[in-house]
Amino acid sequence: MPIHARSLAKLSVALFGLKIITFVSWFFYNWPSISISNYLSYPLALTGFAYVVFKFSKRKSSWELSSSLFLAFILLSSIAISVVLQQLLATDSLMIDGLTPASVSLNYLLVGLTWFCLGAAMQGLGDQDFGRNFFLIPALVFVVCIVSNLNDGLILNYKSISDEKPSDLEISHLTIGSYAVVAFLLPVAFSTRPYKFLAFAGGALLFFCLGGRANLFVFILTCSVFYASRLGLIKSTVLLGGSLAVLILALFLLKIDLNDAQVQKMIFYDGFSEDQSEVARDLFFWGALDGLPRQALYGDPGYLIEKFYSLGAYSHNLLSAWQFFGVAPFVLFLASMFFISRKIFAYKLQLRSSLDEFGILLFVFCLISMVFVKSINFFPFWMALGFWFFRLDGFNFQALNRGLAGHVENSQR
Repeated sequence: MPIHARSLAKLSVALFGLKIITFVSWFFYNWPSISISNYLSYPLALTGFAYVVFKFSKRKSSWELSSSLFLAFILLSSIAISVVLQQLLATDSLMIDGLTPASVSLNYLLVGLTWFCLGAAMQGLGDQDFGRNFFLIPALVFVVCIVSNLNDGLILNYKSISDEKPSDLEISHLTIGSYAVVAFLLPVAFSTRPYKFLAFAGGALLFFCLGGRANLFVFILTCSVFYASRLGLIKSTVLLGGSLAVLILALFLLKIDLNDAQVQKMIFYDGFSEDQSEVARDLFFWGALDGLPRQALYGDPGYLIEKFYSLGAYSHNLLSAWQFFGVAPFVLFLASMFFISRKIFAYKLQLRSSLDEFGILLFVFCLISMVFVKSINFFPFWMALGFWFFRLDGFNFQALNRGLAGHVENSQR
């Protein structure tokens, strides 16, 4: 890869690491100012976009796109068209918290594009760029911040954290959830084999402390699926079983209180049917079905305000793409998930680097999340798409296949 593209990739990833650190530090300690993290979004978006433009400019023909980049192009184009149509045709009379539905869709697109370009840039890193320890730093920052803010329980008290903020901003595990997903998957991918079980157990414990059930259970399921396919049944059972044993032991050593209301919520103590969050999600899902015909052409999040008096009452699955952008982007998102899944499965033997391992873990995490618990504003999903659309374009699978075939033939002689 040309040195200029590598430089842009390294700068983009370095800025993202810095953004995670500054945002998490502000979240827990009110320092540095949130404006620092916000300002970092601009060079992060520019460097990621510059990487994508540079990669396109170096192609032999601008009109010849691989299947992965062609799918990426029509996906992003369809979303952009939907957002433009909303800006032109949607009514501005519906507003909530000072935002129009069309402005929310535009924000999702712009932030999603930033994460998409970040994923594209990240896959462009070389094997020796930064080194393994660099990718452990965000997780270590989380560890320090979480441990120092646990106080009396094992789950963070977000009310006390919110009370220390200078504004009336309400924060929760969702505020830092996207950064936590990336930060906790990186050590699992970049740790050497003997330490992967510690990275897995540590990530699960940190997700538990953050109080996000969806991220916790999807994280455990993701690692289980990945290592079962990569290591085989026996080795993966030993690895994951040992990790879960370490996790359970750590919880009891830390004196988990099963009478704590937050702990009971994390383990669904009263059952799914009595859980308020699950009840609300079911209400949003079934209530949203009536609005799908109206939202089919280019999306209409205004329906959420009319139906539920909230822009946050979207379906917590991929159906939210239909609600915000229309049926065409929804179908293209589905096609993208199927396309990438098929390619990763077909070429899993060639995708052996730590960076590939992170990309697969991130994609599997997002795939499970988008089917069951996350909406289209779960931006690591956009990052995973950008990573794999460009990774599949830049990887010479045909050459690898020829090399493997030649290796097999030579071994049989």
